[in-house]
Amino acid sequence: MNVDPDVISSAMFWVGALFVFTPIVCAGIVLSVWWYQRKKARTTVT
Repeated sequence: MNVDPDVISSAMFWVGALFVFTPIVCAGIVLSVWWYQRKKARTTVT
């Protein structure tokens, strides 16, 4: 099995990008849901 090195480096680039950006995106989703629920609770209490 002979694979072109450009394919391997491209795949490693995308793996690294997902490795870096997946936690950032997940944290952003969690924080936005938390902020939305907090804002919603504040408006319904008053």
